[in-house]
Amino acid sequence: MSELQRAVALAERRALDSVAGERIKMELLLESATAQQAKRMAAAAAASAAAAAAAAEKEDPAPQAVEADQVRKLIGVLLLLTLMLLLVLFLLFSFLLFFLLSFLLFFLFLFFLLLFLFFLFFFLLLFFLFLFFFLPPICLHVTTMYGRYLK
Repeated sequence: MSELQRAVALAERRALDSVAGERIKMELLLESATAQQAKRMAAAAAASAAAAAAAAEKEDPAPQAVEADQVRKLIGVLLLLTLMLLLVLFLLFSFLLFFLLSFLLFFLFLFFLLLFLFFLFFFLLLFFLFLFFFLPPICLHVTTMYGRYLK
């Protein structure tokens, strides 16, 4: 029985060793393929950079001086942008001012409306005071005086 266990352990050890060896071989192959591909990519990038530099030298060998016409165009564009900004700010502040004034007018309207209602209530109160407290004695006085006059 112990011989069988030794044979199984030996077979397991051989299998593990062969699997580890194959794994090491695969890793080496993968590293070499990655290194070769990186070399190819670096060579292609260097070639494309050299081609781009050669094309740029052919197109514009030396930077040209800025012409006065280009400066005038740039100043015109800047002035136009400044005017547009001023217009936008003017519209923004005019709308803001409009809304502020409209709120002010609304509150003034409310104030005068409340003032009017207060005076209306006050004069109605005076009228009813006159009607119910001052007018009856006056009428009574007038009628009694008129009655005395008739006697």
